[in-house]
Amino acid sequence: GGDKRIGVMYHTTGSGKSVSMSLYAGKIVKHPAMENPTLVVVTDRNDLDGQLFSTFCGAEALLRQTPEQADDRADLRKLLAVASGGVVFTTIQKFSMTEAERAAGTAYPVLTERRNVVVIVDEAHRTQYGFDARIDSKTGQVTYGLARNMRDGLPNASFIGFTGTPIEFDDKSTPAVFGDYIDTYTI
Repeated sequence: GGDKRIGVMYHTTGSGKSVSMSLYAGKIVKHPAMENPTLVVVTDRNDLDGQLFSTFCGAEALLRQTPEQADDRADLRKLLAVASGGVVFTTIQKFSMTEAERAAGTAYPVLTERRNVVVIVDEAHRTQYGFDARIDSKTGQVTYGLARNMRDGLPNASFIGFTGTPIEFDDKSTPAVFGDYIDTYTI
């Protein structure tokens, strides 16, 4: 589960990527097959979270709902504990394991098992790796990257990545994580 890859939107910096993201979100929200989905918009920095959140707030009429920002993991879980709907903003850091979870060797906890959850990742080339186990040399604990934790927490979600600089290496590849390029806009 959690490996439903929608694809990559490759839009260069300054090309209106955040507007494209909000328009995509508006289309998904209205699509009948999605049955009133919950959108989770993931950024990797608080300043980006704020900027993108403002863009989406400006598109409230299109989204048919008011976007909300998760304060922490507990708040994220609460915002996802709905039968349907919602546009939730979070940073990838909220998918970090607690010390207790790391010590116990447990997987990241499931936040929702719903299938009509679409995760929209901004700057998707940056944080979306680390799926394989890493062993901490000091403690011997097994850990995974934040992208793996996010997929463990949202096991039935679908994922789309937006980036101005996709990367394609053997160990780190934006299309390998999200799927094929949907659109490329390089000005």
